[in-house]
Amino acid sequence: MADEVRAFLAQQIIERRKEAKLSQAALARLTNLSIARISEIERAIANPTLDTLEVLAKALNAPIADLLDCEGTLHNTNRIKEKISKNLDYFDKNQLQTIFSLLKAMRK
Repeated sequence: MADEVRAFLAQQIIERRKEAKLSQAALARLTNLSIARISEIERAIANPTLDTLEVLAKALNAPIADLLDCEGTLHNTNRIKEKISKNLDYFDKNQLQTIFSLLKAMRK
């Protein structure tokens, strides 16, 4: 279980860092952590302390609970919408039409 949480946390930090258009070096500067430490956390090698999580969450403008919520990732409506929106770029026109039809049918 700890490995799963660490892997989930790593993915959340990577996603949010990229969304903020930050490099590991920029995040390191914002958090006063070393680039090596950021890298270890993002590769799920390190177990960050609560203080480190707090600093990372603040720098990434994310609640700590969201960074650790591997059981209920999609509980936040805005986060769900963001994830859906990001994923739409991977579909072609026909797939998008199908998705739209499904959404329309679900609204009824």
